[in-house]
Amino acid sequence: MNKTINCMTFTACIIAAAVHGAIPAWAQGRTTPVEVTNLLGIDPSNNTVKAQQLGTWSVSLSGTAAVTQSGSWNVGITGTPNVNVANTPTVNINATNNIVKAPTQRNSVMLWNTDQSWPAGQYLWGPWIDCAGYKEARVTIQLVSYVGGMDMTQLEVIVRFGAPDGSIVAWTGHATFGTPAHSLTDQSGFTNNSFTCSFTIPVMSDTLLLQLYNSSPYGVDISRGSWVYLVN
Repeated sequence: MNKTINCMTFTACIIAAAVHGAIPAWAQGRTTPVEVTNLLGIDPSNNTVKAQQLGTWSVSLSGTAAVTQSGSWNVGITGTPNVNVANTPTVNINATNNIVKAPTQRNSVMLWNTDQSWPAGQYLWGPWIDCAGYKEARVTIQLVSYVGGMDMTQLEVIVRFGAPDGSIVAWTGHATFGTPAHSLTDQSGFTNNSFTCSFTIPVMSDTLLLQLYNSSPYGVDISRGSWVYLVN
């Protein structure tokens, strides 16, 4: 009987020694729970990882990335960034709440570099004027001098535009030095200088031609200070 007990005791000692040897030395004497800090911010309710922005982010898209918008975005652009729209995208702008402003474009064309002689009963032609992209032409033709008592309505400025087929549209309209068809500021009581014929016309094609006709019995001179102002 004693032999049996001694054998069992010996066996238990061997097992205990084996288990004791399998446990690392640093853990054999620990009596408190091992604490693991939640560095990833795992939500225990649904096992999701929480992430928060730290510092300033810089997002870069390369290749052929696809960005999908959902909900209502509020995109603010500050500073003076360069926004490039490539290919042929469709950009929709709400006409009620949004206004796109473009700077006013203008151009001025001197009709002649020197004063021009305008004989009685003769025509005087100006150059072809490229007015593509503009909406309005403001014409000012100025005389160097004229004969006293002369009928200024006999000095006409005829407006012609180029047709789509390249031909000249005959007699689109005309104004005279006596009573211009449209002053530079319509319905404002504007009165032209006696030496000038000033009027405003809409641009009707990409090219404009002015033809002057003197039906009076007197020759006059046209000043090189005659201009066409184009605005959009």
